[in-house]
Amino acid sequence: MVEFMKETRDIFNKERRKISFIFDDYNIFLKPKWMINLNDNRYEVIYKEQGILKREGKIVLASLVQANQLLFKLGIDNSPAAMVYSEDLYFEENPDKLKEIAAKLFKIKGDKCEDEELQRFSDILDDEMVTLFNVKVPEKITFGKEVYFTTFVLHREHLPNRYIDFQVFPALVYPEKTDATVLLPSRYWASEWNKKKNKAKLLSNKELTRLFDKDLEKYVETIDKQILLTIDKGIKASLNRDGWMNKVKFYQYQKTTALINCGRYEEARLILEELLSNIDISKAQEKGNTFYIIILSNLVSVFIEQGKFEEARSNIEIIEKALLKHQEGKTEKSLYLVLQFRRVELDILDGDLERGIQNLRNLLKEENNNTFNANLYVYSGIYHYKKNEKAEALQYFNQAAKIAKIPNVIKKIERYIEKINNEQLE
Repeated sequence: MVEFMKETRDIFNKERRKISFIFDDYNIFLKPKWMINLNDNRYEVIYKEQGILKREGKIVLASLVQANQLLFKLGIDNSPAAMVYSEDLYFEENPDKLKEIAAKLFKIKGDKCEDEELQRFSDILDDEMVTLFNVKVPEKITFGKEVYFTTFVLHREHLPNRYIDFQVFPALVYPEKTDATVLLPSRYWASEWNKKKNKAKLLSNKELTRLFDKDLEKYVETIDKQILLTIDKGIKASLNRDGWMNKVKFYQYQKTTALINCGRYEEARLILEELLSNIDISKAQEKGNTFYIIILSNLVSVFIEQGKFEEARSNIEIIEKALLKHQEGKTEKSLYLVLQFRRVELDILDGDLERGIQNLRNLLKEENNNTFNANLYVYSGIYHYKKNEKAEALQYFNQAAKIAKIPNVIKKIERYIEKINNEQLE
């Protein structure tokens, strides 16, 4: 941490001397929309006196005490938080000690404390509408060092991943001249400075589709950048903020499809479950919401690949009920087609083999693209493999191999072909 903080100070001190620093939009701390709409002036000092911090502010190590829950996941709203910080280099050598102080303060939140000084912090943390700037923390819990507590607004556009996924961080303070305190924008962190700074742009759906077909791993990396760009635009937007957030969620969904196709099932599951947690399930079920259905469909795919067949069946039943309320023409047909395939997968892997192959043959009669047909050939091969009809199985796996482009499908084909070859040698 010592070297990180030294490099971070060097980077920021060099950059803030440049004329371009003043005119770079990235360095401007913008008031959150809720402050403007509610005429909330509790944190006005940050926006009025940010110039002092940018010109003269000192970079210190800080640790998060608490933050609005919204800040722990992707979103477009900036929200209040509380930190402890110290100019004492002891904590740069021992960052866990600063985290320990933050944890002690959070632990007493809302408690009755015998110590009057600690009671003040307990009350402040419990009433998140109250602000407290640059107040010294009692040395009885700071290892005899000078540590300060302050409330501030955390700006997502200045976080590496646009949500909190860290506990200690560099902060910008100058308590001798201002109550304002901010997290140092992550562009100037030593850990972020050497990363590519190419000016990224939002890609069209056509460009993303081409990339999806060409290079899935690069697609995942690109989608992550699209998510960050979209959040940044949503933060600054005055109108249609829900539209920007919906776009972020759709990018997350698209990312899960790519992750599944790359065989990164657990990563996909975590994102899908996070997306579901932000949906009003009863309302989505009642209206047959398309986004809700496609999230569940991807989740079923993950469960099948992970061998969690009961969870997959349970979610298929939920999808079936939602589809009864769904009324979107062509979309409805494609959703039913995917659902039929999921049933085929379950039957062939862990159910009624004969029912599975019959439904699969019906699907093969449809006009499908190569990606879908490759999957159907794979499951035809699995059916014959399970029936101990190795020659027929190989025929279907080889047929699938000719048109398959999705990494996890190709790996599945290779795995079964290798199994058959090994069994024939025994």
